[in-house]
Amino acid sequence: IRTIQQRLSYKPYEQGRIVIILDGCEWLTPPATNALLKTLEEPPGHALLLLLTSHKTALPLTITSRCQLVPFRSLTPDHLRTILERRGDEREAATLSVMMSQGGLTTSERVTAALEARSQAHVLLADVLQNNAQAVFLRARQLAGKRDQCEALLDWLILLCRDLVMLHVAPSRPLYNDDLRPDLEPLARQVRVDPL
Repeated sequence: IRTIQQRLSYKPYEQGRIVIILDGCEWLTPPATNALLKTLEEPPGHALLLLLTSHKTALPLTITSRCQLVPFRSLTPDHLRTILERRGDEREAATLSVMMSQGGLTTSERVTAALEARSQAHVLLADVLQNNAQAVFLRARQLAGKRDQCEALLDWLILLCRDLVMLHVAPSRPLYNDDLRPDLEPLARQVRVDPL
């Protein structure tokens, strides 16, 4: 917010207006919200601030009361799938992302990131079960210092391990990762589950 305020203190160089896009405004801290409020109360005439959020109720009333609400429609599934595939997402992942995101590009990006984390967890689990220590240590080195990615990977590992156990004790029951069942069944045969 301080950087934005500093930028807005200068007049536009080429165009007649400075446009600032603030995405994810629901994550603003209280001090950042208070600083933004000062800018919204007395905005420079050459400034246009776009506050983007998928949860407008997460913003304080002091902010929303000084803004004009412009709702955006969700993208059609075909349009969203085209965007994701042009970006390089695999067709199957793009289709699943479209189904889960309800037409929101930001949500679909989160879904895509989650699916990528699941894929990495699946590969890592296979490496662990096959005693491929070199691949496991290489992955650990790549994740060093990346807390969010580590947490996502561990969350998926827990669900995948749960699925391996379920394949032993109740193989006909649905799995959390039922779409991976053909890949998980051979891994489950490598795991011994002792009854309690």
